[in-house]
Amino acid sequence: MEIESLVRSLNQPSRLVVESSPRLVDAVEKYAKDAAEKNDAYRYGKAPVTVTIGPTVGTSPAQVLHELGVATTLLTASPLAQVARHWAHVRYCATLTRQRGMLGLTPSAQSLVYHHKVTQSEQLGIGLALVVAKRCCSGNTASGPSSRSTRRWR
Repeated sequence: MEIESLVRSLNQPSRLVVESSPRLVDAVEKYAKDAAEKNDAYRYGKAPVTVTIGPTVGTSPAQVLHELGVATTLLTASPLAQVARHWAHVRYCATLTRQRGMLGLTPSAQSLVYHHKVTQSEQLGIGLALVVAKRCCSGNTASGPSSRSTRRWR
């Protein structure tokens, strides 16, 4: 892929599929409760709640990579902070694309294996989660107060 077409493709508006439902909240709660028996990290935490957001969120590959770069840059006071934030764009610029209007992985990103796939999934998950979280926080998207504001299992 040529650099010019790659850069243009990063700004293509696309949609990200999201799900927020009572069924998903219950599944997360069940998983955390079961996992808490083996790992204390799941024992305490904020209880998940549904939000009104979907079924899709508008974004672009560039926005996802921007969120990733800002979130994972440790050098905020350094003169190289901008370079560090830009690294996510460079490293993952060929991973996201627009497919029939939806945000998706490029064929080369889909073909990764082993630890490369795990790292890519973790890093892109950070960017995607921040796009969705910022959309949720930009307005009143909560479906109402929850009686399950925190959880603790013994």
